Amino acid sequence: MTVPVSTYRIQFTHDFGFRSAREALPYLADLGITAIYASPIFQARPGSTHGYDVTDPLRRNPELGTDADFIALKQAIRDRNMGWVQDIVPNHMAFDSGNRMLMDVMEKGQRSRFHNFFDVDWDHFREGFRGRMLTPFLGRHYGEILADGEIRITYDEAGFAASYYDWRFPLAFASWPMFLGRAEEMITTQESGSSGASAFSDLRRDMKAIPDDTPADAFAEAVDRCRADLWELVQKSPEIKTALDDTIALFNSGDAEGLKRLDELLEQQVFRLAFWQTANQETNYRRFFHINDLISLRAEIPDVFDGTHSFILEQTGAPDGLFTGLRVDHVDGLASPGPYLQRLREKAGEQTYLVVEKILESEEDLPEDWPVEGTTGYDFMNRVGELFCDHARKERFSGIYATFTGGDCDLEELVRAHKLRVLEHHMAGDVNNLVYRLMQSTLSPNNWQGRDMSVSLLRKALTAILVRFPVYRTYLNDPPIRDVDVAFLRGSVEAARADAPELAVVIDYIAKVLLQEIPVGDLWPELAARFQQLTAPLAAKGFEDTTLYVYNRMISLNEVGGDPGAFGHNRGWFHNYIQKRVTAWPRAMNSSATHDTKRGEDVRARLHTLSEIPDEWERNVMRWEELNGPKRETVNRRPAPDANETWFLYQTLVGTFPFDQPEQDNYTRRVGEYMVKSMREAEVHTNWIHPAADY
Repeated sequence: MTVPVSTYRIQFTHDFGFRSAREALPYLADLGITAIYASPIFQARPGSTHGYDVTDPLRRNPELGTDADFIALKQAIRDRNMGWVQDIVPNHMAFDSGNRMLMDVMEKGQRSRFHNFFDVDWDHFREGFRGRMLTPFLGRHYGEILADGEIRITYDEAGFAASYYDWRFPLAFASWPMFLGRAEEMITTQESGSSGASAFSDLRRDMKAIPDDTPADAFAEAVDRCRADLWELVQKSPEIKTALDDTIALFNSGDAEGLKRLDELLEQQVFRLAFWQTANQETNYRRFFHINDLISLRAEIPDVFDGTHSFILEQTGAPDGLFTGLRVDHVDGLASPGPYLQRLREKAGEQTYLVVEKILESEEDLPEDWPVEGTTGYDFMNRVGELFCDHARKERFSGIYATFTGGDCDLEELVRAHKLRVLEHHMAGDVNNLVYRLMQSTLSPNNWQGRDMSVSLLRKALTAILVRFPVYRTYLNDPPIRDVDVAFLRGSVEAARADAPELAVVIDYIAKVLLQEIPVGDLWPELAARFQQLTAPLAAKGFEDTTLYVYNRMISLNEVGGDPGAFGHNRGWFHNYIQKRVTAWPRAMNSSATHDTKRGEDVRARLHTLSEIPDEWERNVMRWEELNGPKRETVNRRPAPDANETWFLYQTLVGTFPFDQPEQDNYTRRVGEYMVKSMREAEVHTNWIHPAADY
């Protein structure tokens, strides 16, 4: 195994591809870098700036360079005896027209070879979702978009599709004969006995004659053959092309009859077009966090693993492979991380350096049986940062913050409130799906304890548990069950009971189901997985992306996996942590910055210093307030910015203010843009969905 001594993360984009990386290698080698640490290089959405919106994990992104560029980079890395740690994305892909696997599902439905690849509830409790996939990318409500003629039926060599601006959604193959039937009628009416009508009739008959039990691969070949035959007919026969164009025009006419016809057609499709905000309230596919255009995969299924990892493994385990290490992105999004990692280790081999992006709370440990070298180092980064924050002055600094902002600095209650907001505004659909499964559990044989649990009570009780969950997730469905996971769940249940004592019985019921103390049969694996796949994104959105922009006492501590409530730790605590780490995970990554950090090392270092001089900090803040107070405006009867945002701004300025005059030219603009971004993340006076421009 090639264990990297030091890594340098390269963010590949169309502006910085394989050739640019090769040119930078001598510099990186001089720095002492022993392995490059690469962002995803798989085919992604065109123009992607990060690579996590993968459209095809089996191909390299052509925007990053040619085959020759890639081979040259590979050789240059080997010549310098360097390694390559590759970031992989097993949890999700882009929900995009360029995702050929997903588009194949839309075209072929249950007969697609990729039908089980994506985490879609095809048997959803809502009738309108059954057998269909929510496709929430319309800019307004479906009825408005339809009436305004923004959805058009198109046809080309790839087949029939519903087009909406840059989106192209393939129509289900099962609906193709309807077009051919109408076109055939037109040709027959115009020219009795024409060869075009006969050819159309034969092709339509061939389409309908494909047996329902045709294997997926054979069915795909039959569809491709029909597609090619139809396109050949259109190219050869003007009458067929005219008839087909006229048929499509009937659906695009925009009159009352055309709209009715178009709506009926769209209702027959695998995709269900919807306003983009719909997915926040109801959805039948699992998203990455609450991002509509990232659809989750079911990597726990062997066929899905094999069908999405072949390129990765070719470059890892083979003699000519390039990747000496793999970084598993968002491991907590997987249904069963433990078995997934076991499979990855078996396929990639023992020689592969394997680390996981896992967010650990300050007292949380990585599962000991995971066959990995450790985490990507978010935990180490935060513990080092806490070492440089003067814990002895916590109360003094907290008092200044509370006086200035008028708040009580209760971090736990802030986290609870923001998690609740996220559940209500961004993840209500995910909650509804889990509640439905819990409701199903009450009907299980011998489950007399759940007989009178209502949907409303289950939703309230589940929410009470979720907002008090202390870690990203547990691993209840990765045997053997760890005592610590049981403790995490029981702790959240205890806190939920204290918050809502009137729901105690229902809260206990949910806990007993999750811990298999109440029999629910085959429902349990799905219930456990869905619960755990919800706590992780909830922690990310409710804590990282909102609370950490609201709880601003010392913003240098507000990082992914950080503990801003502790206000640092002493040296003894840090040494104990390091001793434990070197014993359990000696080859884990030790990062001081990542691509996810909200602030660079230099900014955090400056801000940590404030913890040592609270009196001087207070004097300066009050002086700045005297200068700047008169400039504060009132918007909708609220001061803008408010005191907490002002405190955040002052710390940002201290942490980032440039020493050199040339850098100051763009500084004001950049700080302004950053403050707008941070306030929208906080979702107190404005947000991304409904920006309060005046504020």
